[in-house]
Amino acid sequence: MSDTVGAAAPIGRFRAPAAAPGGRWAMPAGEDPPIVSTGVEPDESPDEDRPLFAYLPPDDRLWRHPSELRDHPTGPNPVTLAPLSRPGVARTWTIALLAGVIGALVASGVGVVVGNFESRTTTVVAPEVRAMTPNTLASVPLASAPGWATLVDAVSYSVASVSVDADGGPRVGSGVVYEVAGDRTYLLTDAGLVDEPGTISVTFNGSTPVRASLVNRDDKTGLAVLWVYGSSHSAPDVGTVGQVHEADQVMAIGARASYMAAAVPGSVSSLDRTVADPTTSVSLSGLLALSASVPQADAGGAVVDDKGQVVAIATSATSSNPQDDGLSFAVPIDVAQHVAAQMLAAKPVTHPWLGVVESADLDSASASRMGVSGGAELISIAPGSPLARAHLRAQDVVTSFDGQLVTSSGELTALLNRCEPGAVATVGYREGTKSGTASVRIAEQPADIGSP
Repeated sequence: MSDTVGAAAPIGRFRAPAAAPGGRWAMPAGEDPPIVSTGVEPDESPDEDRPLFAYLPPDDRLWRHPSELRDHPTGPNPVTLAPLSRPGVARTWTIALLAGVIGALVASGVGVVVGNFESRTTTVVAPEVRAMTPNTLASVPLASAPGWATLVDAVSYSVASVSVDADGGPRVGSGVVYEVAGDRTYLLTDAGLVDEPGTISVTFNGSTPVRASLVNRDDKTGLAVLWVYGSSHSAPDVGTVGQVHEADQVMAIGARASYMAAAVPGSVSSLDRTVADPTTSVSLSGLLALSASVPQADAGGAVVDDKGQVVAIATSATSSNPQDDGLSFAVPIDVAQHVAAQMLAAKPVTHPWLGVVESADLDSASASRMGVSGGAELISIAPGSPLARAHLRAQDVVTSFDGQLVTSSGELTALLNRCEPGAVATVGYREGTKSGTASVRIAEQPADIGSP
């Protein structure tokens, strides 16, 4: 690139959701009429011979006892039964009993469903991963999702359609404004979109397409940077992956998001995932797994949280593991900023790596038991990696990194991407109830996580 680009300013800061009346339950009366005789045996009391339940009024049931038919038009007048001393008790207890049984059955069904969501499955890289989080937002009509329409509208002005006319055929994806410097606008996009030479054009909000040029691409993160002439565009608000947690609701906003219906709702299934992309045979580390199906045309677009801040860039990278069906992946915005800044400074792109194959937020019950405010639980780490050489193991919990408190998996990713390979960091961790620290030399991420 012949033009000199100044130091990249960070992207903005991508930062910052009656009961229907029940049927009428009636306690069935007994089959025998109440005993009205007061003659009892010496060892009995009158209460023992009273009926357990009073009959309901004749008009309130579907049958009548023969004794009630005397003096009626077809026999005598209906019998008027004297109520028990506590009217309605029989019906109340019956309803309570039936409600309890029904409630237990419903709770059992819910327990089975929830149990299925909490089960663990297997990935192509890690021997054990957490199951997909239910896509809670997708079940809500977008028109009624509070605030999402406004957020999508605001971010979509910073999202462009990217078209590539390559030898392998035309391709369409998305791009997000990263920085505006002088008369140039720089965009982050999906590396798979520009993996071979071709003519690139960018279209903002349905305007006239403009020619774009490739600055650089990076297979290890699945990102690329483009530039176009013009400074009338602006970067969206940017957050950090440290503010993202499992099950958080997010929205993928790509080039199709000129209309609200085109945005893709979902939730965060897991953080700090490593997948081996079958199309490139390169492992991508530190990804967000999303319970959403992001189409190819939105790869390279923005993933925003409920504050409207961009927390990740959608990627076309996929996993060959059948257990990951239905998941899409995104590059944390902290990683994207780290990579883009080096590209614009014409520096070799580095990929700081500890060896985490997958980590997860420490659940609140475990945090309380350990006496910590949170942490990143190591679900799986790569053999021979920096963490493995420092004798950390799966199920250990990282609670601090280089003097900074770590309360979530995303925070560990964000802190790591402020470092360079070769630096030494102190990692604080918990092994059960025991505390420990280890000096870890940060490495360059290998292309194949299985062979560091």
